Amino acid sequence: SVGGKAVALMSPTLPCAFFDWVVAPAHDGLTGRNVIVTQGVLNAMQPAAVKRPGYTVVMVGGVSKHFLWDDAQVLAQLEQIMARHPQVRLTDSRRTPPALRAELAKRWPVEYQPWEQCPSGWLANELAVAENAWVTEDSVSMIYEALTAGCAVGLVGLARPEGKVGRLVSGVKVLEETNLVVRFS
Repeated sequence: SVGGKAVALMSPTLPCAFFDWVVAPAHDGLTGRNVIVTQGVLNAMQPAAVKRPGYTVVMVGGVSKHFLWDDAQVLAQLEQIMARHPQVRLTDSRRTPPALRAELAKRWPVEYQPWEQCPSGWLANELAVAENAWVTEDSVSMIYEALTAGCAVGLVGLARPEGKVGRLVSGVKVLEETNLVVRFS
């Protein structure tokens, strides 16, 4: 036979019928004979053969249309998380507000690793050996990376906008309901 197969990883902008296979996360809500549904976003994380007991990675996302971001609310939760975990690394993302990034550097200068200063493969290596991960719930990709790496995952909670619940919020809710993640309390 001549030719290859057209495969879309994640939800395509073209109709699914244009592809031989579409591999997409369940929260995208795609269906069809050619759709392979994954639980979450595809990523390359892998757990290490041995986890470091008690070692925790904290990942902070940022402003998102799906959640109401509040620096003070996030910091209040991080204060308690950081106090409870003596072996911890903290990182942020491109979406983390500058004022919060400055506060993270001020409060946790040793534990804080800004995203742009992370060497290649840093997060994959950290999550591979981490027993626990805390992730702000706005960052679905970081949540699934931590789950794929075999971490026990906790969510740093954020308020949700009134009205329609989007697919990402629904996806996070399903993770909670199936006990794959726990909410900070």
